[in-house]
Amino acid sequence: MKEKNYKSKLKPVTEPYSPAPFKPVFTPVLENNPYKHRDAKIGSLIHEIASEFVQIESNYQSLITVTRVLVGEKAHTALILITVLPEDKAHGVVDFLKRKRGEFRDYFGNKVRNVRPPTFDFDLDPGEHNKIEDIKPKNLE
Repeated sequence: MKEKNYKSKLKPVTEPYSPAPFKPVFTPVLENNPYKHRDAKIGSLIHEIASEFVQIESNYQSLITVTRVLVGEKAHTALILITVLPEDKAHGVVDFLKRKRGEFRDYFGNKVRNVRPPTFDFDLDPGEHNKIEDIKPKNLE
């Protein structure tokens, strides 16, 4: 039997491996989705509990508002969108909340019974930033 030379087909690694950042996969809620009412209820529940959690964990150096919750199909994933004022502290707050994801999952599990906690992620709400810019008076700049 003839041996194959696999080493000649391997390419040298030039860059170190870095994993991609966590981004949950969301499927759009379709009109014929049998879970759409359940997903909406769970989204509302997550919104309320996330607001409580942020209020408890916040150090009151910035105003953090939970604006929207996007729930994936069958509520396996949930993306919690927030706004932060002042805006220069936004990325620090998002990093803080991403570190607290496990604690938030436990907090959610203790508050809500008979619902499997989804995989949570926090991010800035891009739509709210544009609304704030529209409201801000031009003479204050």
